Formats: sequence, C-alpha cells, structure tokens
Amino acid sequence: LKTDSVDRKTPTAIYNKMIVPYLPYAVRGAIWYQGESNSSRAAQYKDLLPLMINDWRQKWGYDFPFYLAQIANYMTRQTGPEESQWAELREAQLQTLNLENTGMAVPAPFQSRPLKRTSRSASTTTSPS
Repeated sequence: LKTDSVDRKTPTAIYNKMIVPYLPYAVRGAIWYQGESNSSRAAQYKDLLPLMINDWRQKWGYDFPFYLAQIANYMTRQTGPEESQWAELREAQLQTLNLENTGMAVPAPFQSRPLKRTSRSASTTTSPS
C-alpha cells in the first residue's frame, strides 16, 4: 500500500491506510511490535493496547491469536529501585496477556558487545535425513 502521503501523527491515518484494506481477508494472527514512543504514557498504553486488540478481533469477527514482542531492555542499567517509564511500559505489555489468546515474545537480554561465535558449526542447522 502506498503510504507516502500518510501523516503518521494524525489519529487513525495509519490504521485506515494499513489495516482497513485487509479487513476483507482472513488472518491467522497478529504480531505487534511497538511501544518505545509510548514509554512516557504507559498508563494510557495499558488501556489502549487491549482495546486495539479487541477492536481488531471484533472487526475481523473472530478471536485470532495476538502476539506482542516485548520492547527490549536496552536502557541504562539501574543499580537500585527507582522510577522507570520503560519498566512501566513493559508491565503494561505484560498485563495485556490477561486477554484470551495472547502471547508475548521476550527478547534475550541486551548485550553491550557482540557474542563471540565459538565455531562455524554453531550457526549451522541440519535437518534429520
């Protein structure tokens, strides 16, 4: 779909351009990765994400699987308890799992340097014959 003229800050613009055209088609599920820009509004995100999921399911007419990709924890490590908008947003994502037929992919911990590969075969997958 052509989205050149979509003002991404206009409410519903992206939805109308990128979701509505697919409503006539069946879906097997959805994978949702979004949230960083909502870190300052975690309480709002906690309310809006389940509403969006339920709205999409209502529009398609069935309770399809909806998977979230948790935002990665790459913020500065905190040494003690303190306020964290990032943590609040991750908690909002976690609470969405109270909806039926939802799941979450949790990323591996962020590494400050690349992992070393010990052997070439470690990255090769073989299938049984």
